[in-house]
Amino acid sequence: MEHGFDTAFYRAVLDRIQSNIYITDPETDTIVYMNGHMKQTFGLKDAEGRVCWKTLQKGMTGRCPFCKIGRLEGMKKGKLCVWRGTNTVTGRIYMNYDSLEEWNGHTYHIQNSVDITDRIQLSMEASIDELTGVLSRNAGKKCLEDVLKQMKGNDRFTVALYDINGLKWVNDTYGHLEGDRLLVFVAQTIQKELEKSDFVFRLSGDEFIVVFMHKDMAQAESWMQKILGTLEERRAAGGMAYDVSFSYGLACIYAGENLSVSDVLSIADSQMYIRKRDHHILVGKKRLEQERQHGEKISSFYYNKDSLFEAISESTDDYVFVGNLKTGEFMYSYKMMMDFDLPGQVVANAAAFWAEKIHPEDAILFLRSNQEIADGRVERHTVAYRAKNAAGEWVHLLCKGRMIRDEKGQPDLFAGIIRNLDRTRNLSGLSEENSVTQRTETEEDTSIYQKHSEYLKNESAVFVDPDELADLPSEI
Repeated sequence: MEHGFDTAFYRAVLDRIQSNIYITDPETDTIVYMNGHMKQTFGLKDAEGRVCWKTLQKGMTGRCPFCKIGRLEGMKKGKLCVWRGTNTVTGRIYMNYDSLEEWNGHTYHIQNSVDITDRIQLSMEASIDELTGVLSRNAGKKCLEDVLKQMKGNDRFTVALYDINGLKWVNDTYGHLEGDRLLVFVAQTIQKELEKSDFVFRLSGDEFIVVFMHKDMAQAESWMQKILGTLEERRAAGGMAYDVSFSYGLACIYAGENLSVSDVLSIADSQMYIRKRDHHILVGKKRLEQERQHGEKISSFYYNKDSLFEAISESTDDYVFVGNLKTGEFMYSYKMMMDFDLPGQVVANAAAFWAEKIHPEDAILFLRSNQEIADGRVERHTVAYRAKNAAGEWVHLLCKGRMIRDEKGQPDLFAGIIRNLDRTRNLSGLSEENSVTQRTETEEDTSIYQKHSEYLKNESAVFVDPDELADLPSEI
């Protein structure tokens, strides 16, 4: 169907297309047409009639060596030649679509160039780990997947999974910035020593994968030991007053094994675990030997307080708590948060919050007890009270805690356990031995609860050490 569109209309359409479109005469390389977007990109007003390689490139003395006209002449008319290149005038990267077309008995070269610079830049940024400068997790796994797919015949490669020894200790001792510097130092040292066909990527926090192309286990082992020596040599120059090393596991992969990326990483991980275990044993032996030689401890005991709190909380039926007496914030076990509908495991202004949950008859005495601790008047306490649980029921609780002072002797932390006496009384299904033990503990705590409850009714009462409470006369 004829629509009557004229040349002016087609030019207007092409001028509005946001890519570079131009047409040349392949016999003379002169430009016969260029759309508005391309003229603007190259800063041209009148491009028509100019030689393309003189106008659109720098330093050319003849047709561009990468020009696709010669290749197109050997192809069927209308076929596209797609290629990527960087233009020397704009410095941008383009995806080019070239073809030869017949019109009125003459052949013309048509090129459409799409600027992909920004897309490539984003892709490169996404493929590089921001901190260490090596390949990212996704990019590295994709490269490893490609290697597995391309393997054939007698092809082989070795994967090393390594993680940094003592990174957490460095973070806790010197700060996370120093920990980051350690990660970068090791990753960059490894990357600089790799051969061109090898690559390294960051798998997770302190875990990295090194892929040794065409190397067996022995060759990869030799290289890993060499890099450990290099790290030790450069450690002092880098201003690192601590051990710089890593533990690693190796997996040699052969063509025909039909392994996935996950399979390969799992094998390497299991081998790394063995080496990591052996490393810790060796470090422990060296430390013990040094302590015996010097007659002193080399370093203080370290533990993760958050993990410790969680472990203790999950190991007892009692509720565990620790509080900051300077801020009024208290952390409670997850079990207590659920049973008493706390706003979270960490509760701000905990004393005031609990005052609303404590039985009215016990509230004043509860607050007084806590204030005695906060003021530093007592070191330990045992408090009995009733509190409303998440179901709206009053339950009998017994709190045992101890206050810890800071270096200036001021109240700092308050930690202990809270026992639900109602739940303890109702425990069943225990072995005879455990049942006797449980009954003894329950009876003891109940006795303390009763004695303490009566004792607290005296308005002039002074809170005492729990050991003293146990010895209170029953006639209080």
